[in-house]
Amino acid sequence: MIVTFLNHHRPCLFPAEAINAKGRVRKRYRDSDVMTPYEKLKSLDNAEQHLKPGITFDELDALVLKNSGFKAAQAVARARNGLFKQIGKAIAAAA
Repeated sequence: MIVTFLNHHRPCLFPAEAINAKGRVRKRYRDSDVMTPYEKLKSLDNAEQHLKPGITFDELDALVLKNSGFKAAQAVARARNGLFKQIGKAIAAAA
């Protein structure tokens, strides 16, 4: 579920690269460049070649629609809280 959240529901900024007058590559982060890593993958030319054999975008789209971003974020929060509880117990036992 965590990977689903990170790849399919968490928005990221992807830069638009432009070459300035001095020949340097400048990165611009615009509101229109916000997308999830999955959306970015789908936007690439020949994106299918980057998938593992036997995996299709239709299957991945079904996975995305299976859980909402809110449910995925809740699962991440539960996993994070569980991890911090384990760390707290280990520190208390060591002290």
